[in-house]
Amino acid sequence: MRFFGAELAKAVPFVDWWEIYNVRVDTPFDAKDAAPLAKHLTFISRALVDLVIMAALFQALGIWQRSRTQQRLYDTGQLDYFDPFTEIAFFETGMQTGGAGGATPKPRFLKRVQAHVAARLALGRPPLPYNTHRLAELVKSERPDARVGAEWLIKEFGVLTGSPKEQLHQLRNRWLKFNLHAAANRNSDQDVEMIRHEKLEFERVLADLKPQAGSLSDEDIGVLYFLLDVVKGAPEFGYSRDLAFERLGQVASPLSVFVLAMSVLENRHHAARPDWRQRVSAVTGLAPSIFEGRADVRERAYNSLEQIGSSAEAELRTRKLALELLEWMAIPGQAQDGLTGDRGRSAAQAAKDAGAKVAASLDISQ
Repeated sequence: MRFFGAELAKAVPFVDWWEIYNVRVDTPFDAKDAAPLAKHLTFISRALVDLVIMAALFQALGIWQRSRTQQRLYDTGQLDYFDPFTEIAFFETGMQTGGAGGATPKPRFLKRVQAHVAARLALGRPPLPYNTHRLAELVKSERPDARVGAEWLIKEFGVLTGSPKEQLHQLRNRWLKFNLHAAANRNSDQDVEMIRHEKLEFERVLADLKPQAGSLSDEDIGVLYFLLDVVKGAPEFGYSRDLAFERLGQVASPLSVFVLAMSVLENRHHAARPDWRQRVSAVTGLAPSIFEGRADVRERAYNSLEQIGSSAEAELRTRKLALELLEWMAIPGQAQDGLTGDRGRSAAQAAKDAGAKVAASLDISQ
């Protein structure tokens, strides 16, 4: 043990400098006078230590080079996350934690993230500061810098994380900061790309909501109503409205009926049936109409009303509300407009007939 311990120590860099100070280690025998096998063992032992140290050095160089490559790709917008080691350094050197528990980004960090977002926009990619899945994991991290850094990026850049319901509310908060209609009117390349990104985000959230749509609360429906009001009349969001109506048709709630009613009722209808508008306003706090001028869009709303009216899971009063609206809108002249003739009324009539047929089998018509 004394012999091999001394020989292995000599293989470690810097340690062999002890010979400069005439430090001697007594060993049971001198390797110079030992048998060839002993010399081979000594050589192999010291060579193995050298190889381990060289391998560690090469690995460190490889990690450093990979980290530099990731940093460069992030700065050019081609990469949106780092490996765990580089990621920790990214947030630790970028965030400045205050004494009161608050945290602020360092100017250089803020400038770098903004440049990354701009580079992604130039590449036609979503303007995200960091990978959304990693941010959702980092907000639960035990490392303070990574956690507060992820929270700051989510808040500052309006990143959608968490469950689809949480993302729906986050999308509302983000849309409160800018005007989509004003951006559409400006029609600059950046505004067009921003609208395209918001459209895709809205569609993704609505698609992810499908398994959970039946559990949407009135608050969730109110948020969805706000989003529908924002994109009212915007042709780019046609598919988004289709998905929104589809989700509302899955909700066994009177409020979902009221919101669908607001999409098919014109101002002249509100004068005849003010209770529909008042009910929506009382629950959501919003009074604007989201009436859809295109009959083909309203057809999808009628289909959702039919789905609610014929749903065995919906409460009796909810099904009656849906069928009542369909019956009223099927009256000639109610769902009619100059561009599409009776197409809207015909859709309401078809939905009413289908819903009434199922309602009869459920015995809810009385």
